Amino acid sequence: MSALEAIRAPLFVPADRSECFAKAAASGTDAIILDLEDAVADGAKDAARAALRRDFIELPVIVRINAIGSTAFESDLAAVATLRPDAIMLPKAEGADQIGSLTDVLSYPVIALIESARALANARAIAAAKGVALLAFGSIDLRRSALRPYPRGIGSCAFRTRFRVASNGHCRTARRGDCAAL
Repeated sequence: MSALEAIRAPLFVPADRSECFAKAAASGTDAIILDLEDAVADGAKDAARAALRRDFIELPVIVRINAIGSTAFESDLAAVATLRPDAIMLPKAEGADQIGSLTDVLSYPVIALIESARALANARAIAAAKGVALLAFGSIDLRRSALRPYPRGIGSCAFRTRFRVASNGHCRTARRGDCAAL
């Protein structure tokens, strides 16, 4: 089992809030995810990239970059290359070809976020893509992308079940257990 597979309780920290890094590390988490995506306002992304560091913790440091095709993506890649994180978390992963283009540029393991109906349909191929270490389930964005709303319990469990089946045999999911535990 790799260090990434052993992660059970990662803590997301907005990358533009460097004053919170040490406090997050002391929280008892088993990994820190420095978030350059949703947690950082567009006007603060350059400052967040400049604040990236990993000297505050000996546990895994993962960076959630902005999605491929976003205006921030290329700048995120440049910042991550100097940080040397334990993994990259790729939001809005839609297909294996995206992962391939990312791993051609960077040699870090990828945690692919499955956040849309299209990504869920392609989850097996995404899980099998070169460089993918884990799949992670982005339930809020996935719920938004569904063609019609579904109840949090039943529909969510169905999506999670498909997600887990797709990742079986290719990579491990970031969380384990039955639907109730996810």
